[in-house]
Amino acid sequence: MGCDISSDRGACVSVHGTAYPKIIGNRIHSGKYKGIYVYENGQGVIENNDIYGNAGPGVYICDKGNPIVKSNKIHDMKSSGVDVIDNGQGIIEENDIYGNVYAGIWISGGGNPIVKRNKIHNGESNGININENGLGVIEDNDIYGNAGGGIDIKSGGNPLVRFNKINKNNYWAFWIKDKGAGKIEDNDLRCNTNGAWSISEDSEPLVRRARNLEK
Repeated sequence: MGCDISSDRGACVSVHGTAYPKIIGNRIHSGKYKGIYVYENGQGVIENNDIYGNAGPGVYICDKGNPIVKSNKIHDMKSSGVDVIDNGQGIIEENDIYGNVYAGIWISGGGNPIVKRNKIHNGESNGININENGLGVIEDNDIYGNAGGGIDIKSGGNPLVRFNKINKNNYWAFWIKDKGAGKIEDNDLRCNTNGAWSISEDSEPLVRRARNLEK
């Protein structure tokens, strides 16, 4: 708690194996690689940290890593804010994720997190990218003001997306293509520059939509 952590080589913090640390109340910044790297079944609690300015993602979860990532500021990364890839899991909850070069949250390769009650905003790309068979529950988030769209789903991505506010993004609320799929219900999709939906012909049969507010 209260540490100032950076790195000029690997990740600022790495968690793997049977480790279950509590990483609370630190500044984790300006690293040449990832901010926090959770892999090979690593777990732990990552809470109330200021994670910023790293060359890689702020939090990178893979290989069955399964941390709780809660109430952090994750911002101004030269990559994405949070990556959950290659069968990573985790609970991503109540974070303020903003100003990142790539997506606020990136889910791919069978990543399957619970993403709830975050603010994901003012990024230089999409709010959330879900591709390459990424999964996840995306629930009750506020996704707004991103230079790309709200949520991009493609290449077999198949999340459950419900109860979110996805507003004032620069393209669509949802851009779904290349056999992207998902169950999308009870979201507020108003006031995006290009409207609520862009769904490709090959994705349309794979997307289930219900009770979304579009106008």
